[in-house]
Amino acid sequence: MTIVSRLRAPMAVMILGMTGFHGLPALAGPDTRQATFEAWINPASISNTKSQDRVISKGVVELMVSSGDSGCAAGAGHVQWRATIGGVDRRLCGGALSLNNWQHIAGTYDGAQFRLYVNGVQVASMARSGTLATNNANLVVGNAAAISRPFHGTIEEVRIWSRALSAAELQANMNVELPGAQAGLLAYYRFNEGDGQTVGDGSGNGRDAVLGSDATVQATDPSWVQTVTISTTVPEVVGHPRATASSMILGAGLTLGTVNETPSIIVPTASVISQSPSGGTSVPDWLTVNLFVSSGPTTGGGNPRETYLMFDGTDDRVHAGNLAQASRITFEAWINPASISNTKAQNRVISKGAFELMVSTASTGCSAGAGHVQWRARIGGVDRRLCGGAVAEQLAAHRRHL
Repeated sequence: MTIVSRLRAPMAVMILGMTGFHGLPALAGPDTRQATFEAWINPASISNTKSQDRVISKGVVELMVSSGDSGCAAGAGHVQWRATIGGVDRRLCGGALSLNNWQHIAGTYDGAQFRLYVNGVQVASMARSGTLATNNANLVVGNAAAISRPFHGTIEEVRIWSRALSAAELQANMNVELPGAQAGLLAYYRFNEGDGQTVGDGSGNGRDAVLGSDATVQATDPSWVQTVTISTTVPEVVGHPRATASSMILGAGLTLGTVNETPSIIVPTASVISQSPSGGTSVPDWLTVNLFVSSGPTTGGGNPRETYLMFDGTDDRVHAGNLAQASRITFEAWINPASISNTKAQNRVISKGAFELMVSTASTGCSAGAGHVQWRARIGGVDRRLCGGAVAEQLAAHRRHL
């Protein structure tokens, strides 16, 4: 078991000023056209007023939550991403949050698009251009600087970036603690201290924070919450059907997160193509596992990879005619064998005279190596075969020989 500290901010504020962002002339460092705010939050309640609960606030750039979305320039939902860009103050809204559950929220700006994410999935976006407003306001977590917009709940893993993270980056990093010193990471608060008035900056930039408005104990200080988190190992679910993968994840005590579908001619429909975090990773049991699942081959458009040929193992073949020989050559193919011969009569995948790519579980006659895949060629008048690899039946396998 691991003891993890989280910062609870009921009607409280953590201001990063004295040793933090106070006086920083530009929010996004050298490039004021890019920024990312992100954090894990566990709301105990969400306001239903125009007084949005601030999660991260720096003057006119704020990531906040509210069940009342009046004033949103685009979108609708519980999470709001606000910034003054090119002199115009706008809010983007989206996503649905649940109370008393951990959720990851993020807002990004890349100079052309203003985007909002919940649990690594984009929930809203709008076109915007121009520079982020320069401001010398304190960076505040859990409230506004005036202590008038309190967040009620628990916060951790607060990160401020000088660049716009992609959805892939958010998904890859949201479930792990970063080592610090990442490119563009301006400030990073893990909230692992567990006690005291100081919160260390894990970015390596020395922007340590204090609870409340200074280093003294105040009524506006958030309280530390010690939670016992069981460390568990993420199961390897790639290749399994979605239902099986879900059962494996839940059986490990983890939560199934976002499930996105993408076409594949290799992975069977409704089976898992990839997962995050990867199988074998040790994580706290409150983290989610996100999946990409095959939706099967796409249809239409004439793409030659959208369909494939089935060979009967007896006399089926495709004749491509004469092929001029060159001094260098590569044979390659995707195969999904229903069976593999165990004789010297190797199953030919591609054959051109004395140049052949083939499979067999019998490696007799191999000049070098041993395995299921055999690459044969007559070179300099000498006929040799190179063998290697293991190919599973009824699974997709790809072998390239150079």
